Amino acid sequence: MVAQAVRQAIPLVHSTGATVIVPGVDTAEQAQWWRDAGADLARGAHFGPPAWPQDLRELLTPAFFSRGR
Repeated sequence: MVAQAVRQAIPLVHSTGATVIVPGVDTAEQAQWWRDAGADLARGAHFGPPAWPQDLRELLTPAFFSRGR
């Protein structure tokens, strides 16, 4: 019942021009469910551990993107 409501709400959110971002995605199955439901972005342990902003600076450099990641 909740799943059906969520699947119906996502197109409504999209109709406003907003992006659907899902927090707390911890498993591949959850990521796939949200992808199938139409979510635009997700974050959580499935994608990587939490990081401090100063640690992300290294990842967000042109050299990082040129490594083919």
